[in-house]
Amino acid sequence: MTTSPLPHHDDGADPGDESRPRYPDAAVLRQLYLEDRRTINEIAILLSISRAQVAAGLKAAGVQWRSSRKPCPLNQNRLRAMVQDGTANPTILARQYGVARNTAARWLADAGLLEPDPAIDLTTLRELYITQHLTTREVAARLGVNKSRVLRALAAAGIPARPREVKRARDAAPGTNIDKPAAEPAPRESS
Repeated sequence: MTTSPLPHHDDGADPGDESRPRYPDAAVLRQLYLEDRRTINEIAILLSISRAQVAAGLKAAGVQWRSSRKPCPLNQNRLRAMVQDGTANPTILARQYGVARNTAARWLADAGLLEPDPAIDLTTLRELYITQHLTTREVAARLGVNKSRVLRALAAAGIPARPREVKRARDAAPGTNIDKPAAEPAPRESS
């Protein structure tokens, strides 16, 4: 791996024009993210750009996010049999396979074996999370439950969670800018 300056897209824009974002070359991003398995943070440090610029460059290059989700070690039939005989629930699976309770609950939800949370109305959940684009923390606050319950309810309803890299700008109102990487903070004025 070289440490020389990396190529950037030449989109025909004036090099002095700072109004248009310049991302590292798509091939470079693919190499670093997919083949070298580097994180967004590592790429940002390596290229001396922000994480938001890396995320935007990956999106512009059409690169799919890697998932850190642990796959269920059991097939659906075995999981269903364990639920039916009472040897599988989120807590038991979490202990048995050394994962978080939410991960085990997601396995059950993905297999269609997790009961919906009676405290969470699915219509309201869909409205807040899908239509208004609120984060899981914001949805939890509105529903008066914790974030874990919202994540389990999303899984039980078959609603995929958004990637963590997709965030609103800190100063944006809820329900806006969900497809844009988080904005970089404004430079501070020196006194």
